Amino acid sequence: MMRGARRAWGAGLGALLMVGGMAVGPAGCGGAAPSQIERGTAPSTGQAPYDAFFQEVLAIQEETLEAGKTTSGAQVGLGRSLGLAETASGDAVVEASRARAATLREEGVLLHLELTPEVKVVRSVEKKGKLADEAKGVLDAMEASVKGAMAISKQFGDYAGRTAALEKKRATLEQELSTAFSGDKRRDVQRELEAAGKVLAEVQEENGLQAAMASKFVLDLALAVETGAGSGAPGGDKKRGGAGAGGRPAGRPAGRPAGTGGPPPASGPAPTPPPKPAGGDDFEP
Repeated sequence: MMRGARRAWGAGLGALLMVGGMAVGPAGCGGAAPSQIERGTAPSTGQAPYDAFFQEVLAIQEETLEAGKTTSGAQVGLGRSLGLAETASGDAVVEASRARAATLREEGVLLHLELTPEVKVVRSVEKKGKLADEAKGVLDAMEASVKGAMAISKQFGDYAGRTAALEKKRATLEQELSTAFSGDKRRDVQRELEAAGKVLAEVQEENGLQAAMASKFVLDLALAVETGAGSGAPGGDKKRGGAGAGGRPAGRPAGRPAGTGGPPPASGPAPTPPPKPAGGDDFEP
């Protein structure tokens, strides 16, 4: 049976989907005609719970479709700032970002992409001089790109929750078919419910795919631009560079081991004791 959601998304794929090895065509051409829900039409059953359900299925399908068309927008601005075409893939944007981070490192600018508690590109300028305006634009585009990708991932997560709730509703409505309809009407609604289940399964698959792609882009970008400015403050790597062995700042003595009592030993020569009184008598009244 042709799967309506994938036909709607894949306009360029044609109507050649197969299930169980049998191609589906128009009625009378070797297979049953697609259901109404697969053709993008909400069936009218005369029962409000069923009609509302079918409309909700088409709504989540459409929202997922529209959101999928804009997922690349999160990386377009960054790609443009790196000199790439708007059609550049996420992987191409990540690799161009990696190359730019390497160039900035050679110029004395270290980077670190923080994702929590807020998205921020931490930069540490190791050499004298200011960060060029062009480089600032790239870093600002990185922040905007990551924020956009994270918002997309959350959006598809929300869609996934709605889709799962609709599948539960579908199962409930299917159980109530025998009391809500009879005869041919019941068979027709049963067919639409089964088709709706396939639509929801494909919507859920798309939700997971898009959310995963957005999350992957964020993590790949964070790894690509990591060059060591992880302190969260400008010049942080210089400060860390003065540390001695064990991570202690150079010139600062190590603390005493835990569990040893008493004050630390005094440094320098021991004080000279006072002279004994004349007479050689050790008794002191």
